[in-house]
Amino acid sequence: MTKGIVRKARLALLGAAAALLFSPGAARAACTLGLTLHNANPSYSMFNDTDLGLLVDFEVTHGSGEACSYFVTFSYGGSASYDRRMAKGGDLLSYQLYDTASKTNVLKDKIDATNNEVLAGTVTSEETSPEHLTFYLAMPSHQIKPDGSYSDTVTMTLYQGTLGGSNTQADSRGFTITMILAKQIELCLVDTGAAFDPADTAQSLAFGVLVEGASLGFDTRVRTNAGYSMTMVSANHGKLKLIGQSAKASTTVDYALKVDDVAKDLSGSTAVQVASGSGQTTTSGIGHHVAVTIGSVTGKAAGNYEDSITISVSTTE
Repeated sequence: MTKGIVRKARLALLGAAAALLFSPGAARAACTLGLTLHNANPSYSMFNDTDLGLLVDFEVTHGSGEACSYFVTFSYGGSASYDRRMAKGGDLLSYQLYDTASKTNVLKDKIDATNNEVLAGTVTSEETSPEHLTFYLAMPSHQIKPDGSYSDTVTMTLYQGTLGGSNTQADSRGFTITMILAKQIELCLVDTGAAFDPADTAQSLAFGVLVEGASLGFDTRVRTNAGYSMTMVSANHGKLKLIGQSAKASTTVDYALKVDDVAKDLSGSTAVQVASGSGQTTTSGIGHHVAVTIGSVTGKAAGNYEDSITISVSTTE
């Protein structure tokens, strides 16, 4: 019996296993924010009738990263409340920080603030230039305080996020306000009993026909933050002189001058102190009444007589 030949074949199934790899896109960097502040050195005149107002610039920097929202808050400063003060020892100058010049919203710290009481904004991922922002510093007028350097430091804190939502602190810095208050003094000459008027710096006492014993007067008013001395000097050494004539017995008329009912001798050629005060006045100032009484006119030549008195004030403290 003849056996047939059997041939076997093995089929090898070969395949390549392919591993599918997923490459994620580059991870987005966190939003990187910072603060750049500029301290303020405002100039303040105590006697200005208008409140001081100053726009203050600062920047929110965006170094890198994705788009994000932010807001900036403001601490009390050296005060225990939002009744903010600059201090020089125990002397205080009131001021306030607002979002805009309309002075509607006081800027506050995160724990106390509403959305209107912080400064907020957003940056895009492409923005790398600083975001320029402003707030408004206001000082009430007529704060009469001793001269010197007054200052306060408010902590400004930058948060990423929103006030009413999630947020994290990004930066915090101190903003310092410094005020150099100079010695200031003002003088006015007003009608008897009138209020301080900085524009009224001259008085004319018109006696008409000179009569012995005739008397006219006015008020000086002084306001200052550093004490004062008031002086007078007479062009004709305490006498009325006939206009256009040299001084002699027949062309001069004596007069008596009193300040606050105290006689003052203006017969010399140098200024005479006639009043003084210490410390700070109020905005209405301190008044001193001046009275001029005509002396004898017997034997005097006919004509028009006059004298000019220069009144000066200076600080003394």
